[in-house]
Amino acid sequence: MFLKKSHTIKIRNFEPLTASSDVVNRKTNLKETIKQNTKNLDEIKKFCKDKKLAINVKFFLYDGSKDESPQPEGRVKKDLDNLLKIVLDVLPEKMDSEGKNDGLGLITKDYDHLVFEIKSTKEIVSRKKDEGIDIVISQWKN
Repeated sequence: MFLKKSHTIKIRNFEPLTASSDVVNRKTNLKETIKQNTKNLDEIKKFCKDKKLAINVKFFLYDGSKDESPQPEGRVKKDLDNLLKIVLDVLPEKMDSEGKNDGLGLITKDYDHLVFEIKSTKEIVSRKKDEGIDIVISQWKN
């Protein structure tokens, strides 16, 4: 159940990517993009610290139908679970199990067990500037 108190991270003009052989660079790119576009990141960290969380992620995928060149069909057919993997890996203090790469620090250490609810959707958009990700983080309460 989502509570009314929440924080939203909104990124546009950004292509959501899935995991691949270049996953570390993809995670780093997402992390840096979030840092550049989220002015209240420290406030969100305090809000999340050691709390049970509910996370709602919406992906906006570009199909190119109203721009000059349509995108390959694969761009809009990305699997939701593969899109979520990179986002969820970026939220903790460390982005990997070895602890080599810093994450955003919204989840203490690698305490994924504090995430009690995840909801996710994808929407196809026709303009590249609308492509991106919305991440809504709420404190979870049963």
